[in-house]
Amino acid sequence: MQISNFLTFLSDPKLVLIIALLMPLIVALLILLLNKKRNLRDGVMVIGAAITFIHVYQLLVWYMQDIQITLLVVNIVNNINIAFEVTALGILFAFIASFLWIITSIY
Repeated sequence: MQISNFLTFLSDPKLVLIIALLMPLIVALLILLLNKKRNLRDGVMVIGAAITFIHVYQLLVWYMQDIQITLLVVNIVNNINIAFEVTALGILFAFIASFLWIITSIY
């Protein structure tokens, strides 16, 4: 994969939001599968934390540029939706939590 393709991959806000939401779940499943292989398990945790932090940071940059990011999961009826939306408090919490996840993974 070329660098330009990777940067294009990170330019879609909804895809970045999906990755930021799903990466901790994927890492948790990998940790369960790699229970006996301690070094590999710890490496997966640090890499997953770093990937999550990068994606949350990108969401923060877009939020600071006043780009509204909303991911509609399902439309139940006309005005009732289940969706994820990047808000000020939510992105602050995600940024701090993903940064601390890297530190606790290394520790």
